[in-house]
Amino acid sequence: PSEYEIFLVGDENGKASIVDMRVQPTQKTPTLSAKSGLLLGKNSYLYINDCKFSADGTKFFTRHYSDLIFWDSRKTGSCLKKVHIQHELETDNCRITENGRDIFSSVWIDPNTVATGSFGAALFLINLDGNIISKYITPNDQKEKHKFFSTQKTKMASAKKRQINAIAINQQLSKLVASNAQSLQIYDLLPF
Repeated sequence: PSEYEIFLVGDENGKASIVDMRVQPTQKTPTLSAKSGLLLGKNSYLYINDCKFSADGTKFFTRHYSDLIFWDSRKTGSCLKKVHIQHELETDNCRITENGRDIFSSVWIDPNTVATGSFGAALFLINLDGNIISKYITPNDQKEKHKFFSTQKTKMASAKKRQINAIAINQQLSKLVASNAQSLQIYDLLPF
C-alpha cells in the first residue's frame, strides 16, 4: 500500500500473489504467495473474486464465492482466519453461478474489518474474529427476502439482480457507500 510498485493479485486456482514490479521482469515467480484454495472445502470455489491489502500493508484478504480469508502479508504460510459466507437464497444444491466467478466488491473499513457484497441485497461487515454483521442496502429487501417465489430459479435470479456490485469508503474511514442495480446507500460507520 505504501509502495506503488507492489501489487496483490489473485487467480482462478485460489492463489494470491504479492508481486514486486521492481524485480518482476527478471523474476520468474512472485515474491510471496498464499494458496488459499487449500483451505476451502470441497463445495467451495477457489477463484479469487477480490483481494486487497489493509491500509498498513500488514494484512490482506482473498474473497472467494463463499469464503473471505484473512492473511498476514509477512507470513503467508497459513491464514489468520477463514470466514464462510452464505449467500441469500443459496442452498447446497443450488448456487447462483456454475464457476464462482462473480465479482464481489470489497473494501477494508478498519484494520480488522472488511465490507463485502453478496447476492441479494445484503452488505456484510466481516471481522477478523469471524463475526459477520449484515445490513440490507435497500430498505424493502429485508421484507422481500421472505416473499414467496414459485421456483428456486426465480429466487436465484432475483438475488442475482440485487447483487451488491459497488462498495467504497471515504479517506477518513467514516462513511461507506454500497450500491446494487436498485439502490445506493451511504452509511455512517461509527454507529453501524
